[in-house]
Amino acid sequence: DYGLVGKTGTTNDAKDSWFAGYTGDYLSVVWLGRDDNKPIGLTGGEGALQVWISLMKQISTQPVTLLPPDNIKMVSVNPYSGLLANKACGAGKEYPYIEGSEPTVRSSCEPPAEEDTEEETFAIPVPNLFPE
Repeated sequence: DYGLVGKTGTTNDAKDSWFAGYTGDYLSVVWLGRDDNKPIGLTGGEGALQVWISLMKQISTQPVTLLPPDNIKMVSVNPYSGLLANKACGAGKEYPYIEGSEPTVRSSCEPPAEEDTEEETFAIPVPNLFPE
């Protein structure tokens, strides 16, 4: 059982069929199309993905170990307030933050308002992953 990551692609006019995929040690991109730029009538999943699968079955693979960058840290946060979880109040939820952008104020133990439910939007701030 090996992990992999991939994405299909198809142009609006069905002239191109793409698949880009990564397994532990290999990255490959497959493009299917015609030299005369006429439609091939294949989506990324119908065409390029099938070629990619055939290729990957013929080469050895290693499991994917996706490691976060060194400046990303997991922080336990109260999902209702967006503040640091208070261990005295129960467990929070783990969220990734760019170091220095995580909340610094601890949540109180007040329960969420009665109308709040798990399905509602949480108050987790979204850090800018691409600072200038």
